[in-house]
Amino acid sequence: METPFNQAMLQEIYEGDTDLFVELMGMVQNRVFDDMEEISTLIRRNEHRQLRHKVHQTKSMLVSIAAGPSVSAAENLEAAVRDGRDAEYSSLFSSLVFEIGALIAYYEEGNWRSHF
Repeated sequence: METPFNQAMLQEIYEGDTDLFVELMGMVQNRVFDDMEEISTLIRRNEHRQLRHKVHQTKSMLVSIAAGPSVSAAENLEAAVRDGRDAEYSSLFSSLVFEIGALIAYYEEGNWRSHF
């Protein structure tokens, strides 16, 4: 079963420093839902340039916490925006929201600890 975090990446990035990971996860939790709201608004308004920037920014944040499936979902949405595949935005955005929700739930349940 794939977990919301990439264990190898977590170990490489944090080298066992769970305090740093918790600090960054706190920042992600404080920001990610606002980012999802902004991405949703940008999709509705067809603001492609801003959308591409915000999705890339969100992806980079997710990379910093080794959130494998969420990163993949963000990459898929980013590629669709880059390629102008407007019809795919909604479903790809839904996938991103789902993965982020799973990530946050997994973290809040404390399951991430087994990765360190």
